[in-house]
Amino acid sequence: MTAGELEELIDGEPDYLEYQEREDEERYKVLGVTKAGRVLIGIWTPREGKVRAVTAYAANRAYQALYWENRE
Repeated sequence: MTAGELEELIDGEPDYLEYQEREDEERYKVLGVTKAGRVLIGIWTPREGKVRAVTAYAANRAYQALYWENRE
């Protein structure tokens, strides 16, 4: 997982899975795809007008299926 892939994920049309407030910080969990076709889950937070990556990882088969089902 690279920073560029997370940027592609957020800039695309991700599905928003979850919203949390942790330690006075908003966090968004999104499911999306990179230009190379990798389905990823990313967690990010807005900070000072920018996006700060918290973590990102490859989606499991169930989330991959969910992502593609939502695109049909």
